[in-house]
Amino acid sequence: MRMSFRHALILVASFVMVHPCLANDQDDAESLATTFISRLTNGNLAQVYTDMMTARFRSVYTQQQFEQQIGVTRIQLSGASRGAPTIVGSQRTFQDPMGQQGDFYYIRCRGVYPAGTVLWDIWLQKVSSKWAVNGFFFAPAPPQQPQ
Repeated sequence: MRMSFRHALILVASFVMVHPCLANDQDDAESLATTFISRLTNGNLAQVYTDMMTARFRSVYTQQQFEQQIGVTRIQLSGASRGAPTIVGSQRTFQDPMGQQGDFYYIRCRGVYPAGTVLWDIWLQKVSSKWAVNGFFFAPAPPQQPQ
C-alpha cells in the first residue's frame, strides 16, 4: 500500500511533536541549571568551571577570576543554601542577550540562603548536543506578597 503525502506529513508531524529528544531538552536544561546553582554555591569551583561552563565563557573569564568572583558570591549569600533551588520559569531562545545566534535556554531559579532569597538567571547554550552554562547572575528576590 502506498502512503499518501498527507499521511506522510501527519506521521512526520507526530514524530516531531512527541520525539523524546525534543521533549527532554527543557528537562535537561532545567536540571543542569539547578545542578549548576547547587555546585556553584556548595561545590568544587574548579570542576564547575571545567565541566559546566561553555568554551566561550572560559575564553572571557579565567578559572582564577571565576573562583574569586564566586568566592565573593558565597560570602554575600552567607552560607549554604537552605534546600535545592526551584525553577521559576524557562524559555528556549535562539539568540543570547549579546546577540549570538545558537540554541539557548534562559532559566530563572529561586534559591534561599542565610542572607535571604535570591533569583538566579542562567543562560545555557547547547554545544555538541550538550547543554552548558554560557552566563549567569543573581539578585535579591523581591518580597513575596501575601495571597
